[in-house]
Amino acid sequence: LVAWRIQFDRDGSMKVNYPEFVEGCRRLAKDGMAAAMPPRGVAALFCALDPSRCGWISLRMWDFLTYTLLSKFVLWARSTFGKVSECVAAWEKTAGAGISLKGFRNGIAPLGFSEDDTNLLFEGLSLEKVAWDSFQRKGGRIEHSEITFLDAWQIETQLEEEMAWEQLAHGRVDGGSGTPQSGRRRATSSRTHM
Repeated sequence: LVAWRIQFDRDGSMKVNYPEFVEGCRRLAKDGMAAAMPPRGVAALFCALDPSRCGWISLRMWDFLTYTLLSKFVLWARSTFGKVSECVAAWEKTAGAGISLKGFRNGIAPLGFSEDDTNLLFEGLSLEKVAWDSFQRKGGRIEHSEITFLDAWQIETQLEEEMAWEQLAHGRVDGGSGTPQSGRRRATSSRTHM
């Protein structure tokens, strides 16, 4: 989630188009990650992440586990607080101070996430590493402004769009009952018999 937000989805749209992906790969390669510039090129890497050829990749395509955790958190926070970003105000001890790892862990306890999953989400939302300090887990803080992008994330709409692209990529139309060609053949053959 950290790499997704810092290197690729810098506008918080929860989608990364090809130009954003290329720029993210360039930044990673400049920072020493050779795999970000593979021998077959960034275009091949993008196509591998976008098999439906919709022209963008989502967090779901990038990292399904993280997508699952984040979407579960977002849907729960919306149903509980109205907006995802409102959980910060509900959990912070001092107005405007943000929430610590401990506050976040306590706040999302009803979701039943493991410690590793909680840390992954906290790091991805605070953009700060969870580390050990004097035998205690410490991390940064999640501030209201750091998660407002989640208020605008239309999870269900985006998933429907992804599914439609996947159906098109696999040649399925009208709920997967046939390919576009078979539908045309049926329409043509029924006209011929009239």
